[in-house]
Order: sequence, then C-alpha cells, then structure tokens
Amino acid sequence: MQNINQRIDELRNLMKEKNIDGIFIPSDDYHLSEYVGDYFKEREFISGFTGSAGSVFLSQDEAYLYTDGRYFLQAEEQLKNTYLKLMKLGDKSVITPFDLLKSKLHIENYHLCFDFKVVPYQFGKALEEDIKNNSLTSKLVNEDLVGEIWTSRPKMKSSELFVLEEKYAGQSSNEKLRIVRDKMALDSLTVYILSSLESVMYLYNLRAHDIDFTPVGLSYSLIYQDRAVIYLQDAAVNEKVREYLSSLGVEIKSYFEFYEDIKNLRFETVGADKQKVNYQTLESLDPSNKVCFVKEYVADMKGVKNKVEIRNIKKAHLKDAVAMVKFIYYLKTNHDKKSEISVADKLESFRREQKNFVDLSFATIAGWAEHGAIVHYEATEETNAEITNNNFLLVDSGGHYLEGTTDITRTIVIGKVSYDMKKNFTLVLKSHIDLAKAKFPEGVTGNQIDMIAREPLFAHHLNFNHGTGHGVGYLLSVHEGPQNISLSRANNVPLKEGMITSDEPGLYLTNKYGIRHENLELTVKDVTNEFGSFLRFEPLTLVPFDLDAILPSYLDEDEKRYLNNYHALVYKKVSKYLNEDERKFLKKATRKI
Repeated sequence: MQNINQRIDELRNLMKEKNIDGIFIPSDDYHLSEYVGDYFKEREFISGFTGSAGSVFLSQDEAYLYTDGRYFLQAEEQLKNTYLKLMKLGDKSVITPFDLLKSKLHIENYHLCFDFKVVPYQFGKALEEDIKNNSLTSKLVNEDLVGEIWTSRPKMKSSELFVLEEKYAGQSSNEKLRIVRDKMALDSLTVYILSSLESVMYLYNLRAHDIDFTPVGLSYSLIYQDRAVIYLQDAAVNEKVREYLSSLGVEIKSYFEFYEDIKNLRFETVGADKQKVNYQTLESLDPSNKVCFVKEYVADMKGVKNKVEIRNIKKAHLKDAVAMVKFIYYLKTNHDKKSEISVADKLESFRREQKNFVDLSFATIAGWAEHGAIVHYEATEETNAEITNNNFLLVDSGGHYLEGTTDITRTIVIGKVSYDMKKNFTLVLKSHIDLAKAKFPEGVTGNQIDMIAREPLFAHHLNFNHGTGHGVGYLLSVHEGPQNISLSRANNVPLKEGMITSDEPGLYLTNKYGIRHENLELTVKDVTNEFGSFLRFEPLTLVPFDLDAILPSYLDEDEKRYLNNYHALVYKKVSKYLNEDERKFLKKATRKI
C-alpha cells in the first residue's frame, strides 16, 4: 500500500506547513450521510479502507483508522502494510475518536484540523466547549486539507432530479410541509433547517442519483411558516422539476447559497437537529438568532410508512421475491462456472427484469466460503472467488423499485455441508424466527427486543458483532432510522405500526464461512386488551430459507410451525410468476419440515 503511505506522508508535510498538529477525517459528506458520493470519500482516499463507516486520525507520529465490528476483517486486510493502526470501536481497551480528540486538545497550543461541514454540530460544539470550559490554549481549525492533496478528486456529482408521483409517495409535498409547519408552531420556530438528503427528498417527493444506490440529490432546505427554500445543484433541476416546485410555492436556490443564507438570518428562532446538521451550519448563524434543538421532524414522518407506501412496498417485495427465487434456482441447477462477481451480476439481471426497477439498493454482497465471514464484503477483481462446492454462499442484496426498497440476505448451500455447519445455520435461523414471531406492547424499543434474537445463539456461546435490525426507506436509503434493533447502537425510539425493520441475525467464523438470514418486517397491530395494545411483525420478504441446511431437531414446534407457514405463504404468493421448472423447484424448497 505504498500509495496510501505516500498520501499520508504528503498530508503530514502539509500539516507541518500549516502548523497543524492533528487531523480528523470522518466518512461523512456535508449532510452527514451514511453513504456518500465519490467526491466526499476523503477517508477512503487517505486510508485505502473502502467500508462505509469509519474515521481516521493522523498526527506526525500516529495514524489510526476507527471502524465497527461489521468491518474488522475487511479493515485488517486493507490496512496491511500501511502506517494505519486499526482501532476497533466497541473494544473497551480502545479510546473513542471523540475522547482521543479531547485528549489532544488538552495539549498546550494543539491545533486540531477537520472540515466543519463533515462533522455533526453536536460533535464540533462539544470539542469547542471543552476548550472554553477548561481555558485551553488549543484551537479547532476549519480546513479541508485532504482536498488540497487530492489532485485527482472526482467532481461533485449532479444527477437530474425526478418527481416521485403521489401514487407511489402516498402523500403530497404540500401535506408534508403542513405537518412540518404544525410541528414548528408547537416548538415556536420561525425557521427550520433540513439538511439530511433522505429527508429533503422525502419532504418534496423528489429523487435523484447523486449517491450510488441511494436515490437522493445533494440539497438543503429552509422552511418558514409562509414559504420554503430548497437549495439544489443547478444542473439537477430540469423544467419539469422547476415547474413542480414552483407549483408548491417553493423557491429554488443554488446549492452553496445555503451557507450565505444561513449567515444572513437575523432575529429568527431556528430549529435544527444537532445530530443531523453539520457544525459549520449552526456556527455560521448570527448571534441575534435563537437556536432550538429539536429532533428532526421528517425522520419520524418517513419512518412510519403510510397506507399507499405499504401497499406499494408489498408489491416491490413480491417482484424482488420472483427475482430471488429465479436466482436461487439458477444457483442450484446451473452447473456453469460461477464466481462471486458473476452471481452478483446474474442476480442484478433478474431484478432488472422486474417492472419499475430503479437500481440496486446497495452493492450486492456475494461472499463464498470464508468471504461470507466478512460482514460487508464486496468482491473485487483481486478477491473474486470461484464458487466451487460444499460450503455456503452468503448473498445480501436488495433493490429500489418505484414501489419501494428491498433488502434480503439468504445463505445458500452449494453441494453438501457438515453437521456443524447445518447446526450453526439452524441456530441462526432459530434466532431469526424467534424475533420474527415476537409480540410486544406499544412503546417497546428495538434494543429491548434485540435479546430475543440473540438468546438462541448465546445459549451455545455464540454471538454476532452487528445490529439485529435497521429501518428501511421508501426508494431512499436502505438503512434508515429512526428505529433500529440493536444492543451496541441502542436508541430510545419505540417500534410503531407502519415501521419497516430488518431481522438479520448472523454468525461469522473467520476463514471458514458466514451465515445471515434477513427478512424485512412490517410492524403491525396484534391485539388490544386490558393490558394494552400489542404489536407484532409481518414478513414482507417472500423467499425460502435453504432447507438443505436445516436440522429440524434444533427448532421447537412453534418455530417449525412458523417456518412451515412462512414457506406456504412464499409458495402461494410467488409461484404464479414462475415457469414450470422454477415452480417445481419452489414447491420442493418450501416443503414442510
């Protein structure tokens, strides 16, 4: 990794020139997005690590890359022969990035540099206050130093926006704006700042392709009680979008005018979510304004799907199921040579046959054998493994349709596998089923039910190092809050009727194989009685689990009943869209156990 070390050397030389002691490089764009366009991949450029989550800290004698458990194996491989040391988030012996930066600021006259536009306000403000509260002589420096050495940096992408019709969105933008303004009135706000890309797109029923696999356009919005302004790249706005926004009474301004308008606000009561607005935005405000920190209204709105969205999403999952069943049939019956890349391409081709397909919802993970143990593995020409025999192929994939977004993982047996492999496969399936059939009272949060999925694995002293579930957007990000099902990233957001959340326990044995079983689940009403209102999950994903790897003795009667009923539903819904051979295959794949 000579190029990576050369880049670090070049950056360190620039730091010396500018009297910078340390630099922090996160993964975010100006909107704090999980996935970012190529222009914003500074952390990847300086480290060579390609995972979606992580940050780098560099000084003249330190070089750290932080990431979470999904990426430990990948990071260890990609950091080989570089200056960078892997810092495993969640490890009690590892100082967090924030605490590391705080410790540096307690060094006399320490100059810490980062781009204020790519860290949350809460993060930057806490560092600023630590300096003030402790009367430190240190300084925060707002510069994009990586940008200065990245001479071949891609341009900021600007794709053409399109309007998502109300027959898909289920609610007009005017109605969504009314709801936001009602919430603003309750909080006595005169201006509301919205900078999350998914939220801006949702609010105005717009979509674009500025980020791979996430159909959003770079944008900000300022919402007032009597008007609204949306900030867009000029090339992204065609005449149809211009007329549409004009019909809503929304003013269009150029993307970077946002910061000028923020600076020019006077005597307003400004609302923003301090975790979703970047540090530069609120630091730019004139002191005459009053800032009120509120949870982002739109995140909660888009987290609960409306009736039209739910009806459409079920159609999307049926289409996706047809593509997946055709794919599994192909894997099981076609004896041509296959590789991780070729099977990912084949699955994409099946999805593209479906009406109203827009794009993949993320880069397909097709991990053969030991590559399946790398949670967010993505095959490259260098790592592309041939799929041979007698192991698992883990395929985590999804699609965007005009009717919604899908995300599914299936672990597929190729050839024959051992008893222990079947046992582990079944234990992970047991974990998945136990969560899928859970019933719980309204008000319960995802972290409170995470243990339901983990207990069958804990009983055998097994575990997995990622969350059990995440929310999913509607033709937006495949990872969407506000809810999740997680111990390590627990939040206090209750699961609500209309939310869509993944159920995806796993097990990963380094250098051997990985197992993950994932369905998307719709939260629905169960019963209301004298003990309150209860909720349950309804599966949206309609694809069989591989019976070739199940040991029924490890499932109890309720779990077998759930699996048999689920497979009966899969056959009933999907079989009519298959040819005769595929239908026969599905009949066998959904047989009772």
